[in-house]
Order: sequence, then structure tokens, then C-alpha cells
Amino acid sequence: MITRVIALLYLFLWIGHATSAQSASRVFVVDDQFTTTTLFGYLSLFSDGSRQVPINTLLADSTNQYAFKSVSDEILNVGFNPKQHWIKCRVRNEGSQTKELVFGLDFFHIDAISFYAVDADNTIVYQQEQLSRKTPIASRPIAVRYFAFPVVIKPNQTLTLYCRVFRQKSVLLLPIKLLTKKAFLDHGFSFDFLFLLGIGILLIAFLTSFFLFLATKKWVLLYYGGFVLGYGVALLSLEGVWSHYISSVSWLDENTHLVMVSVGVFAQINFTLEFLQLTERLPKKWIAGIRLFAVLALLAGVYVLVTPFSYANSSLVSSIGFSTEVLVLGLIIVGLIDRKYEATLYLVGFLPFFIVTLWFAASVVVNIPRSWVFYQLGYAVPFAQLAVLGVGLGFKLIREQEQAFVAVSTMRQQLVESIIQTQETERQRIAADLHDDLGGTLATLRRRMTDLRQYLHEPTGVRAFDNLQPLIQKSSADLRRIAHNLMPPEFERIGLQHSLAQLVRSQSLQPTRFTFITSGIEQRMPVEIELNAYRVVSELIQNIGRHAQADRAAVQLIYRDDRLTITVEDDGLGSRAISPVDEPMGIGLKNSNLRAEYIGATLWRDVSERGTLVVLDIPYPPSVYAARTSRPNSAD
Repeated sequence: MITRVIALLYLFLWIGHATSAQSASRVFVVDDQFTTTTLFGYLSLFSDGSRQVPINTLLADSTNQYAFKSVSDEILNVGFNPKQHWIKCRVRNEGSQTKELVFGLDFFHIDAISFYAVDADNTIVYQQEQLSRKTPIASRPIAVRYFAFPVVIKPNQTLTLYCRVFRQKSVLLLPIKLLTKKAFLDHGFSFDFLFLLGIGILLIAFLTSFFLFLATKKWVLLYYGGFVLGYGVALLSLEGVWSHYISSVSWLDENTHLVMVSVGVFAQINFTLEFLQLTERLPKKWIAGIRLFAVLALLAGVYVLVTPFSYANSSLVSSIGFSTEVLVLGLIIVGLIDRKYEATLYLVGFLPFFIVTLWFAASVVVNIPRSWVFYQLGYAVPFAQLAVLGVGLGFKLIREQEQAFVAVSTMRQQLVESIIQTQETERQRIAADLHDDLGGTLATLRRRMTDLRQYLHEPTGVRAFDNLQPLIQKSSADLRRIAHNLMPPEFERIGLQHSLAQLVRSQSLQPTRFTFITSGIEQRMPVEIELNAYRVVSELIQNIGRHAQADRAAVQLIYRDDRLTITVEDDGLGSRAISPVDEPMGIGLKNSNLRAEYIGATLWRDVSERGTLVVLDIPYPPSVYAARTSRPNSAD
């Protein structure tokens, strides 16, 4: 029984070894239609712990001492394994023409890489030794930021491609592709264009938010700018742009993306609190703890900056970054509970990034296979998140500005209402005081003087006494006129049209000849609107009497279908008038503008050498307009 079990185990081991060897010996075939492949299922791996095995030793290995094992993942994740790793694949050209291919490794952070192309006779037909991430682009076989090697394969020729890679202090990924030269150039151009376009957008977003912060002092703008800056520079570092084009900052080196991720984490946490307006929503202890975590993340970046790059530092920052995304998700959920539209928008931009982050973390912790789709999304998703948040922040600021504008408009309306109501209250009080007190006093004085006259017998005294009567009568008339102007009697009963008619008739003693005209069917409006319109016209009539030096003036009321138009016109000095320096000519006009604004009317003024025309357009309130338009034959 035991013998049978041992035999079965041996059989399974032999079958597994044979299957692995068969997979390792598979040949990828290219033809005339070939453009690109990930070589998934055609790659094999051998890890050299001694880091001493050269290519010639591998080629001379007839006993299979250095056994290559088939790679089962679409993207090989070696992990943190500071060995020398050999990748091998076999390619055969069954096309009719010589193919110019490119073997590309889309990973920048490699300490040492060599590439060899070997023909069927185990002869090395191409080799490139000891390149690294620090090798200048101009010194590479193909001038790109990452690693690419030319592969020229003739018709019916089979080549075995070997790639030796080494990374000492962190995780090693091997996203490999085999492409035609044209496909490689097209892909490189498209990727660089989109990547640099995204970086340009982030740069504009950073500068815009920074300068807006200087102008508005809104901290959410500064935090968004730091968020953009941190992740933007981190992406530049991961893509090799930083090391190749900004290599003068040598003390950052591989630490660049770790430091900038820490900066981005600090800014993102504070941005989230401000953007979702959670500082007043959450307990103060929670807010203090969250901000403390953000500060610790920033301090971790400082620590990484002043210490050599290492796997431990990389793991530390990665853990902080993942914890931050979990924290941000929790804050978004709080915002969703409060039904904040900002939280919904944040979730739209954040969720894809969070899923990719989870996938990256799982691929490191539990070795979940990585695919090209998720690998490429890892670069695109942060751009999308920052773009969505930038748009959301812009709309948020616009909405806050609109709310502030509405608040200011409301305050202004309340102020105007208060001013006008105060004026009306004072006018009514003064009119009542004049009528009741001073008016009564003048009437009593007239009666007493009439009674006293009968006791005067000297002709001179009688004449002097009689001369006082017209003055008292004029004083009484002036008093009635002033009181009438302050508060027209029975205004609520007779309305705007008849009150203005009385006002115009009371100007008969003025040198200017006034005319009052109406057109259309009278339409009563709320007393508040009519009274303010009366005040505006009264002020205009007084201005004509004081300043215009006009021969004629006209006040016209035109009742239209949707509004009342009042015109006040004179043939006076107009633009030729010169106001005395000590007379505040603009106060009445400003007051009229306030009243027009208060009742929703439009007031405009046209001044020329021929005189002055003022037009007051008062739209009917909705209830009045509806009642008027329901009439079958409304006059215009």
C-alpha cells in the first residue's frame, strides 16, 4: 500500500515537471499580421540566489541544472526578492519578411538589467549588458524612459530571448510585452501624450488652486493643491520622468514617490475634511485624531527623505497610503449619511481608485495575480480622481459664491426695506404731527386774531392786523401741502393714479406748467408698491421745480398688459444744468433708485440739452398680472 502511494506521488511530480518543462519550451509564433503580445503563457523564470550565473553558463547547461519554471501570471510579480532573476521566452517568425520587434519591460525601478537574443545554435546574436534605471536615455538601445530592446528575427528563424533583472531594495514587477517597432512607437507616443497631458492638467489645477487660495484664503484650495502636487510628482517619479529629467535632485532618487505620497496623504486627509465640511459634524476628538494621523503621515515622509531607500520605508508609506484610503472612504460614508452632494461626487472619483488600491495591496499581501488592465488603470485612475475632485471643488466654490451673493442681496434687500419703512414711518409721524399739532395751532391762531380784530379801532392798527391774515392763510396752505406730500390723505382708498393727479394739480403755483396724462385701464397694485412709486414721482417733480427751470413738464401713466410705465418729462436745462457744489443733488436720485429696486421696478434717466426724461417701469405682481391677462380685451 505504501509502495503504491509513493509511486503515485512520484508520478504526479514527474507529470508536473514535464508540464512545466513543456510550458517553458513553448514557442510564440509571429506572422505578417502580428502587432503586439504580453507573452502570457510563454514566459519562464529562473531565480539565481548567488547572482553569479552568466548567460554562457545557462546556454551550456545540458543537465537542466538551472531549471526555468513557467510563469502563470499575466504580469510577473517577483515581490521583494533581491536575487538575480532570469526571464526566458522563445519566438519564431513564420511570416514572409524579417520582423523588427521590440522586447519591452514597462517598469522603471530596476537596478540592473541585461538582454540577450540567442539563435537555434545557442549563438548570441544580440546582447545588451548592465543597464539600470540610472542609465541615460541616450545611452539605451531604444531611447525611452523604461527598458526596451530591439529583436530582429528572420523568416523561419527561432530566437530564445533572455532577460536578466535585479532589484535590491524593493518589490520587482515584470510587465513584459513584445511588439512590432511601429506598434511600440505608436503605443509610446499615445501613452506619453496622454500622460503628459494629464500632468499638464494637474499642473494647471495646482497653480489655479494655489493662486485662488492666496486670493480667497480658503484652506480647501491649498489642501487640494497639495493633494495634486503630491500625487502628480509621485506619478512622475514612478514613470521615470523625475529621475531622467530632474536628476539634479539626487538626494531624492527612489525616495521621491514615497515622500510625495506622504505629502499627498497629508493634503488629501485635510482636503476631505474641508471639502465634505466635516469639522463641525464630527466630534472634536475625532477631528484632532484624524489631523494627527495626517501630521504623522507627513513626518513619515520626512523620515523617508532623510534615510536611505529601503523595502521597510516603502512598506511603511504603502501602509500609510492604504490606511488613508480606508479613512477617506469612512469620511465619505459620513458625508453620504448627511446627504451631501459633495460626498456623492467624491465617491464617484474615489471608488475606482480605491478598488485599484485594494487590488495592488492584495497582490502584494496574498499574491493575487496582476493583469495589464489593472496595471494600466493604476496610472489613469489617480488622474480621474483628481480631475473629478477638481471639478467638484470648482462647483462647490461657485455654489458658495452664489450663496454668498444671495445672502448679500437678501441683506441689501432687507436694508433697503428697513430704510424705506423707516422713512415712511417718519413721514407719517411728521405729517400727523404737522396736521394735528401745528395745523391746530394755526387754526386756533386765526380764530383768535379774528376775535381780536373787533377790538381794534385805529385804522393803522387794523390795516397792519389785516396784513397778517394772508400770511397765516399761506402758512396753513403750505402746511397742508407739506403734510400732503409727506403722506397723501386717503392714499390707500384713492390709489396711485388719483394721488398723482392731486400732486400734479397742487403744482399750479409753480412757474412750470405741469400736465398729467393716463393711458389704459387703471390697475391697482399693492399699497406698498404704489406708495413707493408715488414717492419716486414726487421726488422727480420736486427736482423739476428746484433745478430744471422748465416751462413745461408732463407726468404720464401708461397701463400696459404686464407692467405700469410712468414717465416724467420736462423741457428744462437738462444736461446744461450746473449743480451748486454745496447742494447734494444725488441724494434724491439715490433714494429713488433704492425705492425702484425695492419694488422690483426699473428706473432709467435720459438727460439731454432739450430736457430730462425719466422712465419708471413697474412689472405687475404675479397675482395682478394673472387677473389682468384673464380679461378678454385688456388695453395697452
